[in-house]
Amino acid sequence: MAAYRSLVNHVFLPPVLPQSDAGDAFDILVQTTFKALIEYKRLRADQHSSVENAIRMTGNMATAHVDSYIDEEKLARLMEAIPRDGGSIVLHVSAQNAGMIISRVSPLDTGFAIRFEAFELAPLNQAVYQSKGRLGRSFPGSAVDIDFPTFAEPGLVDTIARTLAKMSFQAAPGMQPQVRKAKSMVDEDRDTTHPGMIPEFIMGFLNAVGQSAHVDTISKNTREEVLLLDARSPWRRSPVWLLLRVALQLKLPCDIYKEFMAFMMSSIINDHDFQKLSSDMRVSMMAKVARRVYKLATPSLSPGKTHVRHHMHESLRASTAALEGQWSHLQARPPLNLSSLASLHFDQDGFTAIPALDKYLKSISARESGQHTTDFNPESGMAIFQPSVLPYLPGIDSHRDYTIPNLHAFETWIATHINQWSDLHKSDANACEQLYDLIERYHDLALRQYLGNPEALSVCYLTVLELWKALDVCATHLYPLLADYRLDLSMAFAQNFLLPSEAEMQ
Repeated sequence: MAAYRSLVNHVFLPPVLPQSDAGDAFDILVQTTFKALIEYKRLRADQHSSVENAIRMTGNMATAHVDSYIDEEKLARLMEAIPRDGGSIVLHVSAQNAGMIISRVSPLDTGFAIRFEAFELAPLNQAVYQSKGRLGRSFPGSAVDIDFPTFAEPGLVDTIARTLAKMSFQAAPGMQPQVRKAKSMVDEDRDTTHPGMIPEFIMGFLNAVGQSAHVDTISKNTREEVLLLDARSPWRRSPVWLLLRVALQLKLPCDIYKEFMAFMMSSIINDHDFQKLSSDMRVSMMAKVARRVYKLATPSLSPGKTHVRHHMHESLRASTAALEGQWSHLQARPPLNLSSLASLHFDQDGFTAIPALDKYLKSISARESGQHTTDFNPESGMAIFQPSVLPYLPGIDSHRDYTIPNLHAFETWIATHINQWSDLHKSDANACEQLYDLIERYHDLALRQYLGNPEALSVCYLTVLELWKALDVCATHLYPLLADYRLDLSMAFAQNFLLPSEAEMQ
């Protein structure tokens, strides 16, 4: 029953799905597909050739894998038989998250060749989460043709088989998405592997001995799920099921592929384990089959199609009849005896005495307020400078947390009010002394605070120049003779200033 439920989850994708990893269900998916193809071939004798090729391809897939990994010896034997017998081999390179189809083809210009088609299987978790609705994808990703003489060279088949077998169970470093954990990047094994080793390494090697092939691609709007709840690894739709669908769609005519998928799903609901599922699960599965059958409706049917349609309709009718019988059985049960409810006294029976709760509720109103207020009036260390008063600098570093903001406030005052102050106080006898002391104190404090900050130091030097200019105004006013002397001060050093605002640059 567990295997059947896993088959249903991957094929039908019902509303209720597992929340933890349950494996890729390789065996049950391949075996069910193989059996359905054999039954489908019996009903569709008019499509004997194409369906027979699909049966051989699915059988080769089952033969080439042991415990869902590629078997080197079996794959080598199958590859050696392809040039002679034809057919296709479908491979699940599980550790690389890739699929490969090996088949014999006959290109128009080169005669027979062996074609290798590769593609990614499970998408990244992020792609699944971000997609709205179905995820659009195209297959195959790349293809290479190798002519028969080259393919028959000694050692080539064995090398390919050995490499693919090893890649099916051995992960390649650097191909797994990474996440940061404990301050280091580690592989995220809950995400899917990047299939880079297949298109870059394997297909690159094959392309060196063959040539790139231009093949028709198919587009599929796949429904993917990544579900995780209280588990180590998430549940996701089986990449094996995607590999089977892609291989069948590439090898079968489009109408035959769609009809077979509906036929296979109808065969699954014919299984005896189907009746063990819940009613809502069975209804959802039947609805999916019915929708596929409805989409296959055509005005005229060949005898083969008629047999297939009859098989699918009979499966749906039998399943519907089983559900109706189950519902009839439930309705036939005797009704519940509710007469005892008449003797109930809801007013009395619904009353429960809880004296402890009554006492607690009364105590709430008698509680005293437990609120306590605390006067907290923190002092600010920000200096406030009056426009007409020369700043008092020694006090602005009394609060270390406010030293830098106070310096900025001082520099703003100098840039804004120093010219006005010097015009008003240039006649004061101690104006020069005040400005000189202010320059020394500011320069000493700013150098300590702005160490290693070239932008702040540039503002510092500019502020010192503004103070020096005000000092010059006061000095020349008090002693006019000083104006006759040439000031030997070069401004070349100002070329290296890093000034943050346009006003300071001007």
